[in-house]
Amino acid sequence: MLIDFHTHVFHDKLAPHAMESLSEKAGLPPLTDGTLSFTERLMRAQGADDFVALNIVTTPHSEKKVNDFAIATNAAHPAFGSVHPLSENALAELGRLAAAGVKGVKFHHEYQNFFADDERAFPLYEKIEELGLVAVFHGGADPGFAPPWKASPERCARVIGAFPRMKLVVAHLGGLLMAAGALTFLKNTPVYIDTAYMAGA
Repeated sequence: MLIDFHTHVFHDKLAPHAMESLSEKAGLPPLTDGTLSFTERLMRAQGADDFVALNIVTTPHSEKKVNDFAIATNAAHPAFGSVHPLSENALAELGRLAAAGVKGVKFHHEYQNFFADDERAFPLYEKIEELGLVAVFHGGADPGFAPPWKASPERCARVIGAFPRMKLVVAHLGGLLMAAGALTFLKNTPVYIDTAYMAGA
């Protein structure tokens, strides 16, 4: 079975603006229109049996709506929710996601504007570990942001050192444009990596 573990989809009403904004920020043309239906067609055409939709909460006030969409999407395809460390409801949202059958949460520390090893996020990581959820970090650089990168391999290693039972995936081979750092700091750790967006990196 072939599963694309790292995709992003948006509600049909939000997709056009989201794709335009992301494309402009990153300076990259989009491959899809960002909708679930388009992604389903693309996956079938590419021979994938299924895909995981990784949702990202960029501000505390968007947390519930993003997770409502993740829960709804999860009925058809595996979908991860997201929480924000500045949200008063983040811990409760993690419980809600787990109760709804969502298997994990995505963090993109650049868009969420906090460092991976910021201790304000530690209660979230502790709860994720307790619930047995999977955490996915955008690892390394992002073309839409300037350094210092908020989820460098070194910072991700500090997180897994503090929460060794947390199931952590550091995307983009452990750190986009940071292969040397990934080899230095993430080898011999229990983190997983994915290969998203690495063909031309």
